Amino acid sequence: MQRGFDKIDESTRRYIIFTDPQGNSDMLTHVLPYTHYDILNSCGPSPSVCCEFDFKRMTHWSCPGVKPVPITSANVAAK
Repeated sequence: MQRGFDKIDESTRRYIIFTDPQGNSDMLTHVLPYTHYDILNSCGPSPSVCCEFDFKRMTHWSCPGVKPVPITSANVAAK
């Protein structure tokens, strides 16, 4: 899908809230160039940093690098 947008700049869309006929809550959105849109796959150049703060991965999935840990009063300054 992203290859089709290379020729024309249509990667941005206006997301219209249908319960707001005046358009006060419209949002400009962008089609991201990723295949998956979770924290690990859409974070940026260093997914391992974002994975440290993806707290869903503490109980359900794992990270390739540093594992996320709960933030407590003992480690909040380090985070």
